[in-house]
Amino acid sequence: MWDVIVGGGGASGMVCALECAARGLSVLLLEKNKKLGRKLLLTGAGRCNLLNEVASLDDFPCGQELAKNVLAQWPTSRLKEYFQQLGLALSVGPDNRIFPQTDRAQSVVEVLHMALLEKNVSIEFGQRIEKLEKTKDGFVIKTTKSTFQGKHFVLAFGGQSYGRTGSSGEGYELARTLSHTIDETCPALVPLRAKLGPFHKLQGQKWRCGLTLYDGQRKLCHSVGDVMWTSYGLSGLAILDVTAKAPLPSYEGLRLTLNLFPHFRKPKDFLRQRASNHPQRTLKELFVGLLPKKIVKVCLPLALRDNQLKVPVKELDLELIDKVAEKLSSLSMTLTGATGWEQAQVTAGGVSLSEVDLQSCQSKKMSRVYIIGEVLNAHGLSGGYNLHLAWATAMLAAHSISKEC
Repeated sequence: MWDVIVGGGGASGMVCALECAARGLSVLLLEKNKKLGRKLLLTGAGRCNLLNEVASLDDFPCGQELAKNVLAQWPTSRLKEYFQQLGLALSVGPDNRIFPQTDRAQSVVEVLHMALLEKNVSIEFGQRIEKLEKTKDGFVIKTTKSTFQGKHFVLAFGGQSYGRTGSSGEGYELARTLSHTIDETCPALVPLRAKLGPFHKLQGQKWRCGLTLYDGQRKLCHSVGDVMWTSYGLSGLAILDVTAKAPLPSYEGLRLTLNLFPHFRKPKDFLRQRASNHPQRTLKELFVGLLPKKIVKVCLPLALRDNQLKVPVKELDLELIDKVAEKLSSLSMTLTGATGWEQAQVTAGGVSLSEVDLQSCQSKKMSRVYIIGEVLNAHGLSGGYNLHLAWATAMLAAHSISKEC
């Protein structure tokens, strides 16, 4: 009988198995794919943004009660040291995002896999878990191929995002058989579809914007960051964060406003001053060196007529300049939905945190069952925060299991 059986060889499953073995426990890691860490290989566009140098509760819009424990016990500094001790060299990129020095997600998977083998973790591939039965001494785990017995079981299946990697939501079904409540799931950190109208001419354009999502007149959330106009709508880090802050089953009919000047507290005052400094320039010329040419060409006509764009700004009413500033600070688009699970980076929703001990990730429904990683109803913004949750919940569970054994 194994001391610990870990179901799922993704980020949280690998680290939990490794840490249990490092504490002298016999560990079996069951993975239904032919390789470990398939989803991990896709993170950070194949670079693996595994942590963020600066992490606070504000970076975790869902599951802050769990994130509070995570940040207290496993802050970024401690996790960085952990990976460096495993032999993974790290580098810090834009927005304090931490990547492997090699810039390859494969390096993270290889380092973890090597460490698992060094700690004598037994890894069984092609093992899809179908059933878990409680026994007097522990559990019987039945897969499509075999039957295993263990004293403790760790559910680390992942969520529903990137289904092609094997994340099909099976973890929720198994959790239900253990009497757990599954809070409604939906894609998060996902691009959005929109009615583009004149903005279809901005396909491929990237710009740092302030975004505000509205349901009617009700403000749902705000985000600032890079936005990419696409053939179907909008992508980019700021869009992903909007869907993390306000994860919804459907975005159809909601309104998104874009502020092209998020770095200016009072765009009207700034534009008036710019016009005062360059009175001989036309409005089009006034934006040279301030906004990309394509954005100016598409967006200025939304505020003024053609003849108003061709005269020197000194001949324009200040109210017209204010109108331009207001328009470019609140461009509006109607959303038609999200791109769905295959492009979602994480799952919003999952196993209810009220049914899990947040200090250890042990199930409150069944002792010696631990639930970690994305299958829990907790997620962060883009930037390494979701992998932070995966690593740290794995650590919390491993520490608790080792104390029980």
